Amino acid sequence: MTKMVKSGIIYHMTKSITYINYNPLTSELAVPYLWLSFQAHIEENYPESAWLWNESISFSESTLATIIETKPALILTSMYTWSYDKLIVLLKEVKKHLPDTTIIVGGPHQIYKVNPAWFKEHPFIDYVCREDGYGEAFLTAMLKALDEGLSMDTVPFCIYPTENRLNYKQATTEYLKRGFKWPSKVFERFANKLTGDYNTIFYESSRGCPYKCTYCEWSGGTGDKVSFKPTELILEDIDFLLSNFNLKAFEIIDANFGIIPRDIDIIKAIIAKNPKLKINIAGPTKTNSKHLLEIYKLLTKHSMLDTQTLAIQETSPEALKNILRKNLPLEDHMSIHRALQEEFPEKHLAEFELILGLPGATLDSFFDIFKLCNKYHMAYSRHKWKLLPTSPAAAKEYVEEYQIKVLSVELPEDVTNYRFNEVGTMVDTSAVDIVVGTYSYSKEDWITMYLVDCMAQTYYNNDIIQPLANYLGKDIIKDIYYNIIPNLGGVQSQLFDILMEHTINVVELNHSKDLSRVDISATKFKILIYPKALFSLLLLINPANFFLSIHKFYGKEDKKLLDLCHFLIQMIKSPKAKDLVVSEYKWDTKARLRGGLYHYAIKGSKNYDPKEYLSGVLTNYTSTKLESIL
Repeated sequence: MTKMVKSGIIYHMTKSITYINYNPLTSELAVPYLWLSFQAHIEENYPESAWLWNESISFSESTLATIIETKPALILTSMYTWSYDKLIVLLKEVKKHLPDTTIIVGGPHQIYKVNPAWFKEHPFIDYVCREDGYGEAFLTAMLKALDEGLSMDTVPFCIYPTENRLNYKQATTEYLKRGFKWPSKVFERFANKLTGDYNTIFYESSRGCPYKCTYCEWSGGTGDKVSFKPTELILEDIDFLLSNFNLKAFEIIDANFGIIPRDIDIIKAIIAKNPKLKINIAGPTKTNSKHLLEIYKLLTKHSMLDTQTLAIQETSPEALKNILRKNLPLEDHMSIHRALQEEFPEKHLAEFELILGLPGATLDSFFDIFKLCNKYHMAYSRHKWKLLPTSPAAAKEYVEEYQIKVLSVELPEDVTNYRFNEVGTMVDTSAVDIVVGTYSYSKEDWITMYLVDCMAQTYYNNDIIQPLANYLGKDIIKDIYYNIIPNLGGVQSQLFDILMEHTINVVELNHSKDLSRVDISATKFKILIYPKALFSLLLLINPANFFLSIHKFYGKEDKKLLDLCHFLIQMIKSPKAKDLVVSEYKWDTKARLRGGLYHYAIKGSKNYDPKEYLSGVLTNYTSTKLESIL
């Protein structure tokens, strides 16, 4: 920053700062919390600053033109797994047009540790805020350093290149995170800048995580002291936000919300202001079941929580040990689930949340989750294990110890990787590194786990096979994958064979990076389709063949099972729930999950259309309407 000196006083020439907020789903609709928090902290800790702030901008086709037009002296942005590649391309272009602009990147997704020459390969990046750094403290010190020509070593959390840019240095200035002064009235003081039609807030009441799960990157750091925002500041924020904006969603992004008693009071304060909000807790406490139950009871009572997430990550004790995961015991999770199910039978929905292929996991432990789902009548979700560059698992020693095999793939079906152009059409996504093998399972095992997972999230969570599993008293996922679908014959088995070949070509033969988009043009369906959508299509082509094959496999003479299969065939085919014929076995009273096809059918929803319901998978994952391909 240029400066003039007169009579021993430094006069700063006004320059501006632009913050690029890349959130592919909500950047236009979310209150720009971090942008405001930066400004508030600087006002309170560096009031003499002459820097001005441009409006926070989201990522779009016009972003580059906007930046060139405003000519900021400083650009800030946060790197995440879903934004890294696109931001790198953008920032490179910015530097071509504005070579004097200082570019600083922060966020948890940083590459410099695994590639010390990263600064050399990215000469357009000037500085990095360390992945566990507090951005407000970093930026306040950075502005002072730029104003006064101070060394970057004075800026806490600063990562900067060596002179030849072949390596990096870390600032030696220490910063006590527990001493962080949370800025006050972050939203109220900048009310005149909040001009958007916001419907979402991503809010933190604490920062950092005391645990060291090896797969995790978390802003504010892991295995570290937690800084709690003062309760009075939180209550002020809640009052202002919910009094001045018509918010629909309140996203609590703490790593361990519910870890202390006051978190219950935060929920009560939100309910008192707006009991119609939807609340999502990104990181529920790993250790305090009492607080968590009270929080979930409050939210479920007011229908503010869609799903109780049981983030168990794995069922294998060996895997949990390897990833240093500290969990509530499973029985504590289930006691919360049972209490909520008993008190709110029509409102409560729970699901297990897991990660695919952690070290120590096996095919057996993979299938164990379906036994738990059947036992407790629950849904589930499972994320692919993305090897994040600043996570402990990315360290060379960890990779070697657990024989981790990584594959760079494109996963556009993952919501965090969506990117849209200005007319709302999805375009190509960034590649991400996923783990496809460890000492405990092979690539062939991983392919099985991946495809079964795609199938299960289509059939299982939509209640398509849950009624059969409940009746038979066993998990049938494995049999459907190994014995039923491959033997359906015709185009149904052909689709499955194409999916299998495609996945092997990507994972084992490395013929492509595009794991998700499967070319089924060899069939009558001339489209690219995602695996989950393919399993939906496979069923819809001929539901009678699908369910009657299940009956044939498990017992030709079981008339009750045959009746259930006919009921499920009719459930898929019937355009209206009222058309369903209820048999003497009263299958219409057997629903276990809330929200699936089976549930909608037996509840007689006026809007129930099974083809349309299932085609949600198709229309979400392709641009082709279901009716045009069936």
